[in-house]
Amino acid sequence: ASPVSGNTNNIMTKKIKIPLLKDHHNHLSFYGLLHGCLNLQSVKDKSEALRQMQSLSKEVVSVVIGWNSGYCHFSAGDLAHLPPVIIVNLSLHSILMSPSAEANLGEDHAEIVANYRDPQWYEDHMPQILIFLANQVEPTRERIKKFFDFLYERGVYYAEEMHLAN
Repeated sequence: ASPVSGNTNNIMTKKIKIPLLKDHHNHLSFYGLLHGCLNLQSVKDKSEALRQMQSLSKEVVSVVIGWNSGYCHFSAGDLAHLPPVIIVNLSLHSILMSPSAEANLGEDHAEIVANYRDPQWYEDHMPQILIFLANQVEPTRERIKKFFDFLYERGVYYAEEMHLAN
């Protein structure tokens, strides 16, 4: 970092200029695919989060990202009133599903629907869960480009994929 001094309103300030960031711990393909999904990270009110999720499609399963389980809890009653949604914890280490999502996914993804609530099973099958979640979103060139533009605008110019099989 290189310090730069400046005088603003007769107050000496010290500004730090840092180089662009190299990210060696990223789930690029996962976050790239889910970048356009509803993101609850900046939503601080549970009723607002529920309202936003209510606006999602009633026909297809939607993935919702950015949920902070330490901040907001969704009850079984909350989930029962939602369209088919999978709510992904900010840490990626847990998910919630509305009953309509479970019903929609149960036939093709019976093992996940039956076991995702079990923390040990979830951890043991996390690569499978991430692939399952990513498969709920149509991969498009535009979606991936928007994600990389998003990273670059925030100073990340290099990133490595953390989720590579074997």
